[in-house]
Amino acid sequence: MDKPDSMSLREWLIKKVSAALIIPERVTQDVITHQFDEAYNALDENNSVEIYEFGKFVFNVKKARKEIEKWKSQKEMYENMMNDESLPEEKRKKAELKMQTAINNIEGLKHEII
Repeated sequence: MDKPDSMSLREWLIKKVSAALIIPERVTQDVITHQFDEAYNALDENNSVEIYEFGKFVFNVKKARKEIEKWKSQKEMYENMMNDESLPEEKRKKAELKMQTAINNIEGLKHEII
């Protein structure tokens, strides 16, 4: 059974496991949510998590620093666009939204590498 595009991976996983094990979706949802939360916590604390027969996931600090630099340059570009009076107001508003996304991404990555 392939995952439909309209369904999130978590939703699809819950339905598939629930049907395979013949248990209520609510129980499956609680277990899967717990597993996702614990994997996230382990990744946050140890910068890596290994899921048996699925793979090992490692937070790469070096790549995160490169991503921060990329987002910083994009933030600067969007700031320049926002301050450019020759651009239409609509483009400046879009630049402001994109700049906020860049700021959020920078802050999120900074939190991970500290």
